[in-house]
Amino acid sequence: MARVICLSSPLAQVTTISDHHRYSVSLLSSPATTVRDFQKLHAQFITTGLVTDPTTATHLLSFITSHTSSFTPSDVLIFLSRIPNPNSYAYTTTIQNLSRSANPHLAVSLFVSMLTSSSAEPQNRTFPPLFSAYAKISHGDGKQLHGMVIKMGLADTDPVIRNSILAMYAGYGNLAACCGVFRSCLHRFDPVTWNTMITALVKSGFVEEAREVFDEIPCRDRTVVTWSTMINGYVRHKKYGLVLELFRLMQTTGPVTPNPHVIVSLLSACGALGALKQGEWAHRLIDKKITLDGNHNFKYNPHVQTALVDMYCKCGSIDKAVELFESCPSKPPSLSTWNSLIYGLGMHGRGHDSLQLFSRLVTSSGLRPDAVTFIAILTALNHSGMVDEGREIFATMTDAYGVTAGIEHYGCMIDLLGRGGFVKEAKELIVRMPMRPDLPIWGSLLAASRRIGDVETGRRAAEKVMELDPTDSSGYVVLANTYANAGEFGGALKVRVKMKERNVERVPGSSSVEVDGVVYEFVG
Repeated sequence: MARVICLSSPLAQVTTISDHHRYSVSLLSSPATTVRDFQKLHAQFITTGLVTDPTTATHLLSFITSHTSSFTPSDVLIFLSRIPNPNSYAYTTTIQNLSRSANPHLAVSLFVSMLTSSSAEPQNRTFPPLFSAYAKISHGDGKQLHGMVIKMGLADTDPVIRNSILAMYAGYGNLAACCGVFRSCLHRFDPVTWNTMITALVKSGFVEEAREVFDEIPCRDRTVVTWSTMINGYVRHKKYGLVLELFRLMQTTGPVTPNPHVIVSLLSACGALGALKQGEWAHRLIDKKITLDGNHNFKYNPHVQTALVDMYCKCGSIDKAVELFESCPSKPPSLSTWNSLIYGLGMHGRGHDSLQLFSRLVTSSGLRPDAVTFIAILTALNHSGMVDEGREIFATMTDAYGVTAGIEHYGCMIDLLGRGGFVKEAKELIVRMPMRPDLPIWGSLLAASRRIGDVETGRRAAEKVMELDPTDSSGYVVLANTYANAGEFGGALKVRVKMKERNVERVPGSSSVEVDGVVYEFVG
C-alpha cells in the first residue's frame, strides 16, 4: 500500500502558477499516471509549496479517491483537511470514496462536518453515496437524510437520488418504506427504479408481489437487467418452474438478448429440476450466440462454464459434464468449475473419479483448493462410502492447504463416519468441534444411530434436533422409527403423541419429471 507523504510544508504557498506546474497538475488526471508517479508529483508540490493550492490539492484528492486499493480512508481525509476551504466537489468526491470503503460511517460524519463547519453546499450527486453509506450502516438514520432531500425538492425530481433512497430502504429490509417511495413516484420510473423495487421484494421473500411489479413494467422498459433480476429471484426462492416459464416469455416478447446472468439462472433451474432437454436447449442457445454474434462473453465466462457442468451433472448426464470440463475454453477451468465436477462425480457414486480429479487440481492446475473444494470432495467420498480417504482429506486440509475446517466440513465428516457405521468416532468428533454443532450435524448423528439401532445416542441427537428447531418433523419421525426398530414401541408412541401435541406435521416431499421438454412438478 502506498503511503501518503506528510502534507505540511515549510514554504509559503506559491501564488504564481507556472506552465510547468499546470502540466504537472494535468498529469494527475492522466490514466497513465501510476501511484509511484503520484508520489513524485506530490513531493514536487510540497517542495514548491503548491501543495496547498486549492486546484492542486483537489487534483491530488481526485487521484487518491480513484485509486482506493492504494490509499486508506485516513489518507483521503488527511488530503481533504489540507485543502483551504474545500468546495462542494472536494467534499462530494471524498464522501463518494468513503461510502465505498469498509467504514461507510465516515462518509456520514464528513457530511455532517460539511454542513456544520464549512461554507460548501451539498450538490445533487452528494446524496446518492450518502444513502449508499446509510444502507451499509443499517441503523435506519437515513430517514433524516430522506427528509432533507424532500425539503430540497430533490426526491421527486432527481431519479438518481430517488433510486438511491429506494436502494437504501431495500438494504434495511424496510419494505413498507420501499413501497412508499416507489408508489410516490408513479409514472416517473426508469429501469433502475423497477429493478430496485423488484430486488427489495425478492430479498424480503415477496416473490409473487415482485412478479406483480414486473408485470406492471411496460415491455419497452424491460431491460435484460430487469428480466435477470426477476429470473434470479425465482432461483433464489427455488421456484424453478417459473424460471423456465419467465425465460420463455422473455424469448417471445423481446427484443431482449439474454446475458450471462440470465443463462446461469436458467441452467441452475434446469439442473434443479433435472430438465435435461431444457438444459441442452440452453446450451445450444449459448453456442448459437457465439457462432452468430461472435459473442465470447458466454464462451469464456467462468460462471456459464460452471453452470453448464453443474446442470449436466444434476440432470444425470455426467459423461457430458466431464466432456465439457475437459474441453473448457478457459485453461485451466476456474476453481468453481473444478469444484462443480468433483461434487457431481461424487453424486453419481464415482468417488474414485472425484478423488483423482481433486488430485489433478492440487498437483497440476496451478489453483489452490478452497473451502468449497473440500466440501465437494468430502461429500463425494461420503456418497461412495470412502471413509479412510475422507479421514485423510479432512486431517490434511488445514496443514497442507491452509483451509480451516468450518461447520460444513465437520458436517460432511460426521455424516461420512455415521454412514460408515463409525458412530462412536462421529460422536467424538462432535465433542472436539470448535463450534456449536448445528441441525444437520445432529440430524446426521440421529440417522446414523437409527441405522445401527443405538437408541440412547439417537434419543440425545433427536433432543438436540427438536431443541434447535421444534417445528422440524424429521427429528420426531426418525426417533420414533429408531424406537420402533429396537422394539421399543412405547417410546415410539410417546414421540408420535408429542409430535401431535406440538402440531408438528411431516413436510411433503416434491419431485419433478421432464416429458418431451415439458417439466412437471409433483408434491406428495
